[in-house]
Amino acid sequence: MQHQEIPPSEESDDQINAMVFEEHKLHPWSALHAESERVYAELIQLIEHLSEDDLTAPNRFPSITGEKPLYVAFIGCKSPQ
Repeated sequence: MQHQEIPPSEESDDQINAMVFEEHKLHPWSALHAESERVYAELIQLIEHLSEDDLTAPNRFPSITGEKPLYVAFIGCKSPQ
């Protein structure tokens, strides 16, 4: 929320996914689902504090979306149309 730059991760997405899977693979589905719902609700609250420019300006958050606007991270677009 303070527009702090997030350093790029040295791990690939596949490496991060594998680490997260290993960490959580033995947790019960109900706990994983509850955590997912909690994180989703928190994400929605954070998004509500962003301006339209924060969501639509290219290069605004390059460590998250590269040159694309932030909204593409939320709706899963390959590129803005």
